[in-house]
Amino acid sequence: MTEKPYRASEDLENLLKDFYNLTGMKICIYDGDGKELCYYPERYSPFCKYLRSFPDAEEKCRRCDLNALAECKKTQSAYLYPCHAGLTECMAPVRLNDSIRGFIGIGQIREKSSRFPETDYGADRETAKKYWESLPEIPHDKILSAIHILEACTGYDQLKRFVREQNETLGSRLEAFIAEHIRGDLGVNRLCRKFLLSRRELYAFVRENYRCTPAEFVRLRRLRYAAELLKTTDLTVSEIAERCGIGDYNYFSKMFRRAYGMSARDFRK
Repeated sequence: MTEKPYRASEDLENLLKDFYNLTGMKICIYDGDGKELCYYPERYSPFCKYLRSFPDAEEKCRRCDLNALAECKKTQSAYLYPCHAGLTECMAPVRLNDSIRGFIGIGQIREKSSRFPETDYGADRETAKKYWESLPEIPHDKILSAIHILEACTGYDQLKRFVREQNETLGSRLEAFIAEHIRGDLGVNRLCRKFLLSRRELYAFVRENYRCTPAEFVRLRRLRYAAELLKTTDLTVSEIAERCGIGDYNYFSKMFRRAYGMSARDFRK
């Protein structure tokens, strides 16, 4: 199961669940850059998940999302549109201080009048059709009613607070996450999953802002934490190495000396 990117408040999660229970439509919250923050009930329907397993379809889905975000920003209002695969979707802006700071959207909707699309992405037609037919049919007037509710949701205080918190800089969120999980797994794959970044995007961000690789960035934060513990506690060097997530004592000693020009024991003195 795909991990949800962020943990919304209980009230906000209940809002998403209530919306889905009333409408039967997937609902999702995005930050100002269009990255998914949370959703209900799942990220992709079986039909969308199947199509997105093909590179050409995945690219068309990505472009469709970007075009919808751009149109929503331009019009400053809800934007209803058919996606490239024949499903109906809608995006509405969330405003904070008269500027768009996020989006809330519904999607992957099979409108009652729609027809099964012609797929040319390498997908098996019969398999795709089976997934298509498993989607519930929703009449157009119900979709319009859902959009009216969606627009009302954009003024919800809990939603605005959530979007504001998630619009903190990536750097500050990265620093906070590493500090909170300093003893655990902070590998590239976990960071990419947590912040919804590709490996290329994560490497590019860290290189541009910190002039190092993600692994070097994490290692330096571990060693900085170790130096703080050496100054403020009576823990042994082995215990400190364990607490900062470097269980191999010899490797820790080597890295610490390289970073600070002396051994951990000399640093403490």
